Amino acid sequence: MISPVQIQNIHQNPRLAMVMSRVFNPMSLRKICVGVFANNQAGDYASSMKAEKLFQRRVILSETAFAEIMIWHVPAPISGSIHSYKYRLAYVIRGECVLRYDNEAGKGDHRHINGREEAYRFSSPRQLMTDFFEEIRRWSDEHADD
Repeated sequence: MISPVQIQNIHQNPRLAMVMSRVFNPMSLRKICVGVFANNQAGDYASSMKAEKLFQRRVILSETAFAEIMIWHVPAPISGSIHSYKYRLAYVIRGECVLRYDNEAGKGDHRHINGREEAYRFSSPRQLMTDFFEEIRRWSDEHADD
């Protein structure tokens, strides 16, 4: 079985990346990433502390596609959000970001799909990752012939 640590470092081993693209689908990778995140709890942080990186992974999905996930705990909500998380999740194919979930300051929680931006209702980091990987599956199904 391939461990989450191997998934994190998979970009260093093209042969393993090829195997992963045949063995895993986006939903099974989502389960691995959610499991890793669940074991890395945020804990309680004083409001004077800087942002704390909770999760960072690059997940190779095929020879030409990967998902990159970054989630931080912040001492106070960023402008436009009501929770204490900062995040950026991207699905990149052939060097082009085709799907991104983020909450940049001033814009709040939103996602970018096929060049358009729309609001996203954030509830938890775990649900964020579930929604993101479900959207990757949907996008992949819709673009299977591309």
